[in-house]
Amino acid sequence: NKNVTWSSKNDNIASVNSRGVVTANAAGTTKITATTVNGKSAYCTVTVIGEETPDPVDPDPQDPTEPEDPEEPVVSSASVAAAYVKAYQEKNAEGNPSFSLNLKDSSRVATLQVTLETDGTNLEVVGKNGFTCIGKADESTSAGKYTATYVLCYLQGDEKQLTKAGELVIADMSVEGSKPSVAIKDMKISGWNSEDEVAYGTIADIDNEEVVFTGKKSYDLNQDGNINLLDINIAQGFYQAAKGDNNWKLAEKCDFNNDNKVDVEDFIMIMLQFGH
Repeated sequence: NKNVTWSSKNDNIASVNSRGVVTANAAGTTKITATTVNGKSAYCTVTVIGEETPDPVDPDPQDPTEPEDPEEPVVSSASVAAAYVKAYQEKNAEGNPSFSLNLKDSSRVATLQVTLETDGTNLEVVGKNGFTCIGKADESTSAGKYTATYVLCYLQGDEKQLTKAGELVIADMSVEGSKPSVAIKDMKISGWNSEDEVAYGTIADIDNEEVVFTGKKSYDLNQDGNINLLDINIAQGFYQAAKGDNNWKLAEKCDFNNDNKVDVEDFIMIMLQFGH
């Protein structure tokens, strides 16, 4: 069923009829929405300027001697995804700090355009789990930060994985530097919707926070060559610190179970290393 229902958020500014013909009524801005019978929708923003009302514009003019074609379906999202970067605890085979680029829901995502920022050098992006990095563009450096846009395409996987819902690592990244950071600045996705139509996807959330590579955590927090009560004392100084706190970059070294907070469980992990 390809029928579409048209509606205006504010008919006083612009109204729309059943065929999508928009009529300007007064100066202002409103949204015109098209909704399919299965609940999918898309909208555009309409701005009316001036006091005169222009003639209605038919988005799909028809020859009156010919029957009307059915409306085209509104293209729905390929996926609703959330994107984030995670630092590995080990360096890669070349000895460089490494990170992963992740989607919390990769279902039907076929192409990504992602803009990354780092304070390191020689940022490299390698596709993973069926994705291939086909190139980069818009490189720039400002205030010690390097920014570039990369395009990743799903070329090496199968349909079963493409349509599978769930979290997925889509690329590994490496950066040169002692403790470099990587952050996502922007991302766009596209793919196929459930009707196998090409569609833009939507990003539910992008974690823009800089992720810093700290390497494998050491239980010897005071670096005296021994793991003992003094190291627990160091961790106690960050007790109840959590990701997002102002002191998290210092406290993170005490988060040994990687639950984004410093608590008693981390103290126990230090204690289990006594004598090592």
